[in-house]
Amino acid sequence: MTRERVPSPQLKRYAILGVLVASGLVFLAWSQPWFTLTLRDAAGVDDPIQISGQQAAASLSAFALCGLALGGALSISGLVFRYVLGVLQILLGICILVATTAALGDPTSGAGAVITEQTGLAGSESLRTLVESVAVSVWPWLGCVVAGLVVLSGMGVLVTSARWPRSSSRYQTVVIEASGPGVDVDASEPEDRISEWDRMSRGVDPTEN
Repeated sequence: MTRERVPSPQLKRYAILGVLVASGLVFLAWSQPWFTLTLRDAAGVDDPIQISGQQAAASLSAFALCGLALGGALSISGLVFRYVLGVLQILLGICILVATTAALGDPTSGAGAVITEQTGLAGSESLRTLVESVAVSVWPWLGCVVAGLVVLSGMGVLVTSARWPRSSSRYQTVVIEASGPGVDVDASEPEDRISEWDRMSRGVDPTEN
């Protein structure tokens, strides 16, 4: 004997909240300092250059915005569309992970514009020769963890969406029926009016019995 699944508003609330929180954490990681670059003496820059997530992985903000929009869409979507959005959330998490690991693999690439502004030099190879050392903060690593949370939030949507309550319709068909004592509804009234018009068109006074 199979047990019928009862819709749970709590599951919907927590799943959508997970998507929104994970997307918000992407913004948090993106806004923090990721790398501190020390340039060689030949560059003529004495102070280390600090690179934020905005510069190292600029695409993260777009992914985070997509996640927030996706969370809003989940609140009004039907069952099939929930599965689609759950898959998209998983793909967003993968994209966030790729962008973060790419920045970790080549910090100088994201810092190129800042180094050029400080030194007046351009060209990826030239800029790499100017960098003496790179200090990595905890934030890009946390960005990888957040990417995993985004993936998990998408999986949570896929697993729980079948038990979400149905979204309420904004517009519903309203049928008004006249019934009860003192109400006399003549179902033949439209036909009678049509007959009266036919009689008038033939020159007959419809008030005559």
